[in-house]
Amino acid sequence: MALKTFAGKAESVDFVNISSLAAVKPFASWGVYCIGKAARDMLIQVIGAEVETVTSLSHGSTIRALNYAPGPVDTDMQAEIRKNASIPEQRQFYTMMFETGKLVTPDATTAKLVRILEQGKYENGAHIDYYDDVE
Repeated sequence: MALKTFAGKAESVDFVNISSLAAVKPFASWGVYCIGKAARDMLIQVIGAEVETVTSLSHGSTIRALNYAPGPVDTDMQAEIRKNASIPEQRQFYTMMFETGKLVTPDATTAKLVRILEQGKYENGAHIDYYDDVE
């Protein structure tokens, strides 16, 4: 079980996977990226399930697990997609988002993640997207 490594090591343990819409929705030509994101999402879901179903594993620790998809964040990866995506529609879509100011800023998505963690009102192992109304 994944929790044996962490249980009892601290009073509170938060696992946060920086996920993506690509973990739950296929994007043409993004196969390896989607597979990696989906695999990590599942690991976080398993940790959440283990905490909820095998409480003896926590050994007195509060263990929380969350998949957080930060939205289309204005990063170097985004710039690379706008420049080199193999599918023209993807390049056009993300270029339009950039030009119209619709990409999410790193500060905005980080602030939302912090609020979600502080409030703790999510199901253990949940996948929450930046655009989800959870506050």
